[in-house]
Amino acid sequence: MKLLYLIDDMVNLGGMERILSLKMNYLAERTEHRIFFVTNGQKDKPISFPLSERITYIPIDAVIADSEHYGFLSWIPAFIKSRTIFKNNLRNVLMQVRPDIIICTGYAFRCIDIIIRLAEEMQSKVIMESHVDGPEVLLSRQFSYNDNIRNLLSIFDSHIFHQLNRLSAIVTLTHADAQFWNSYNNNVLVIPNMITIKPKDVKDYSVKRIISAGRFTYQKGYDLLIDAWNLVIPHYPDWQLSIYGNGNPIIYSNQLIRYKLSGTIRFLPATLDIVEKYAESSIYVMSSRFEGFGLVLGEAMSCGLPCVSFDCPNGPNEIIKNGEDGILVPNGDINALAEAMEKLMEDVELRRNMGQNAKRNIQRFNEDAIMDKFLRISKQIVAGERISLEHRDN
Repeated sequence: MKLLYLIDDMVNLGGMERILSLKMNYLAERTEHRIFFVTNGQKDKPISFPLSERITYIPIDAVIADSEHYGFLSWIPAFIKSRTIFKNNLRNVLMQVRPDIIICTGYAFRCIDIIIRLAEEMQSKVIMESHVDGPEVLLSRQFSYNDNIRNLLSIFDSHIFHQLNRLSAIVTLTHADAQFWNSYNNNVLVIPNMITIKPKDVKDYSVKRIISAGRFTYQKGYDLLIDAWNLVIPHYPDWQLSIYGNGNPIIYSNQLIRYKLSGTIRFLPATLDIVEKYAESSIYVMSSRFEGFGLVLGEAMSCGLPCVSFDCPNGPNEIIKNGEDGILVPNGDINALAEAMEKLMEDVELRRNMGQNAKRNIQRFNEDAIMDKFLRISKQIVAGERISLEHRDN
């Protein structure tokens, strides 16, 4: 079977990029399937995660125009032109490869109609994987500040939605996200992210260090975490909070100065050795406003870290067993987040017990179990069989 993965780029050291690289490597090294990897916006930037030599990488120069780099009136023709270039370049690749299945992500929403049409020409199947909260991929959401433009782009979003029933399947990471996509396709399947890191056990649960990891963006809610930390630190002045991520943390400078927290919060660049950082901490905290899954929670738990998280959409409440291996608090509730951190900071034995529960419970996301689900539905799709109900979201 020929499987072709298609994404914009693999530049960031993000969870989605890491998971896709691990899936492709697993398929290339541990199955007989031929794996092709296509990026349309990588340009001359290096790929962020190592890929197996058995993967055929085919970059194409076909960046879909982003509204952030244009005025609205100049963006529309640039967007149309870039979709045409994308179609032509992708057609050339598909004619060369003739894949059985094309796997793209929800970020391909802006051109999923093109992908579907070309796949049908090649008699290929298409699976779309949703790695973020479903509505986040809508083009109209980029213009929430302008009702007229948003309403205009909602027409394009509706056009795309009408194409989604031609997908062979939509794979979501959580049951919550599946509810959104169920309206547009009859084969919505829930396959969570796999935990593939080689964990290192927490070295010392008495260490006074909390860790978090993710891009320095609005989504990750570090402004909320800083607000919560400001409530915590007067009671626990000898604790440290380390946050690892891509981007520029200068956006939080005013908060740190206002609260005088520069000595207790460290913003650090993303690292490939995040496992070692987990092992050097005793609590993990996630302050995201929304997630596609929350892979870092599972990774931290595999190292034995108890986790505190907002119960945001989507993922945390399908990963953390509240009160057993971590603590969930209402989404955006800064006081509750501070109280949950303090509860664990106060009690080293509670940290150890929850951490050990986390290490045991997270095994349900091991890579063999997750990849077996994907392989079985892939075979059913290629064979034209009805996908087994055990894989569906009910």
